[in-house]
Amino acid sequence: MGIIIDTCVWIGLADGDISGEDVFDKVGDAEIFCSVITIGELEFGLVSCADSQKIGRRQRLLDALLAEFPIMNLATTTAKIFGRLATLLKKKTNPRSCYNDLWLAAQAVEAGFSLLTDNKNDFKNLPELQLLTL
Repeated sequence: MGIIIDTCVWIGLADGDISGEDVFDKVGDAEIFCSVITIGELEFGLVSCADSQKIGRRQRLLDALLAEFPIMNLATTTAKIFGRLATLLKKKTNPRSCYNDLWLAAQAVEAGFSLLTDNKNDFKNLPELQLLTL
């Protein structure tokens, strides 16, 4: 079994808002994966940041993720699952969901992985998703 970790968890770990112990309690011995979507979100946060301390933390985080964890890319099947999830949410009207969260959810559903997040409301009304929360 694998687990994709949501961008908010990675940021929380880097900023010290989330403890590594809490994450590892949830993950157990499952293999951890990082999404290419998370890499994009972290790169955006890095290049758009004006705080030099945060830039350093974010750069170290991004470098560590790229070096230490398998990166999950997008495929045609992922895109189809994304479309199905987006349609489901449109019917259930979850205004809080954003497309990047849906891409992460689609990757987790496609791979049969869980998704670990600190923002469970971002993933409401997605019954196919195996969601773990901190």
